[in-house]
Amino acid sequence: MGVYINEFAQPVGELLDNWQAPSFPPQRVLAGWDCRVEPLNPAQHGADLWVAFAADDGRLWTYFSDGPFSERAEFLASLAQRAQAKDPQYYANVDASSGQALGLAA
Repeated sequence: MGVYINEFAQPVGELLDNWQAPSFPPQRVLAGWDCRVEPLNPAQHGADLWVAFAADDGRLWTYFSDGPFSERAEFLASLAQRAQAKDPQYYANVDASSGQALGLAA
């Protein structure tokens, strides 16, 4: 194995012979003590997430590529796009007691 030099003449590490990407993890519910992380489903989580994000003054959107949204339809359309994404995979953070979606994770 040799050290790979990129187009900027920077060493970026050793080449890995016969490297293959691992399979992408399947989406599934991950349950914890007080919450669940569920694959994002706009029909199931959209109304709760609209309420959770509408209470924000815009700070929650700092690191998102879109938003904040003033219209529910735009927000739900964004959720629908996120739910279809494979990389990254989006999840809803759901309170275990109430079943209410309180946030997003990817």
